Amino acid sequence: MRRCLPIGEVRSRCVRRKTGGTAKQAVRTPGGTAKQAVRTPGGTAKQAYEGLQTSAWPWAAKACTVDETRPSGHLATSAVLLGRATQSQRTVVSAHAARSAQLIALFFALAILLTPNVAMAQSRIGTCVRVNVPSDVDADGFRQLVRSEVNRHNTHQAVEEGCTSHLVVEMFRVGKDRYVTGRMNAEVPYRTQVEGEGARSLELALEETLTVVLHNDPVRLRGPGGEACLVGWLGNLRRRGLTIWGVQLHEMGAYANGKVYFVPGVGLMLAREAGPWQVGLGTALGVDLQGQRSSVRLASQLKVEAQLAYYFSETASTSWYAMGSFGLLHQRFEGPIEGTQGTFRDEQSASGAALGLRTGIELLRETNMRMHIFVEGAAPLYSATNEDIGLVSGWTPTMGGGVGVVF
Repeated sequence: MRRCLPIGEVRSRCVRRKTGGTAKQAVRTPGGTAKQAVRTPGGTAKQAYEGLQTSAWPWAAKACTVDETRPSGHLATSAVLLGRATQSQRTVVSAHAARSAQLIALFFALAILLTPNVAMAQSRIGTCVRVNVPSDVDADGFRQLVRSEVNRHNTHQAVEEGCTSHLVVEMFRVGKDRYVTGRMNAEVPYRTQVEGEGARSLELALEETLTVVLHNDPVRLRGPGGEACLVGWLGNLRRRGLTIWGVQLHEMGAYANGKVYFVPGVGLMLAREAGPWQVGLGTALGVDLQGQRSSVRLASQLKVEAQLAYYFSETASTSWYAMGSFGLLHQRFEGPIEGTQGTFRDEQSASGAALGLRTGIELLRETNMRMHIFVEGAAPLYSATNEDIGLVSGWTPTMGGGVGVVF
């Protein structure tokens, strides 16, 4: 016989009916679990349920009681669930806070390492500038404009002597149209048409030309020779590397319980590249926006990782690339608990180190806004098994893909 009573009367009934210790006392015993509370000698599932109801949910307006003589598996299940909530609430919150703090600390530490040093201005590539213009154009003014544009790039510095690279910029007319051509050393020149007659049109054309020409400077791409491979690459990365950042749209997935669960996500990256190599830091967060379902779902997935990429063509405008990564992975699953017919739900989280692999193609590499398409996967170095919850178990590798823009 089921009827609802005020919470105060339920408390008093719990006190009157305890025969050998209440579930409330058992749950509060160090090392005790809700299942132990239900199985405490001298106690019943009803007592466990009522004890946990008053201890775990004191703010409830009403509580329901059931005749003691009528066995109820529902009461036992409720006791287990409420006891688990009481015990694990503080543990889960503190664990999530600790993991979040670790991920944030790692992100900012690597970001500081990748941010270009102010002292790098002293080690940029010294570039001598020469201009050729029609007789009706102010040569000195145009040369000053070119030098100013060169100095805007953190890889080159316009100088008068001690040149490492030589830049030649030419402006000429063909009929009514104006063109700007730039050539670095003995490389193939790059030509841009000036759209319009004003000074601003000339400035935009010059900006586009020098962005392409300076990016493909062989001195910047290859660096000085005569050093050991690793030492030379690290020195070149520090002195002449280019700092880039980007955003990505992900479709992130995880394999668990024989199924693949996908969530949409966004990502950020900060990197420094020199030649065909790129080293950086990336982070991505995916969240399920559809809410609760009748089965287990991947509620969210977060990763923070150090990345090392290799581009198979360092000068082409389109190049395939491969990337390896190592970092931290956090996964959170949510769903109904087995045996409760969907009445009760729980969450299960797993975190740890993971190894990742990505491959993709990058487009428009000669411009200051690149695009790339990729597929990726990661192998967690941990098991997601949690016997107390049991939503997922075993190894939960990730896979996915996406598109991104790099600046």
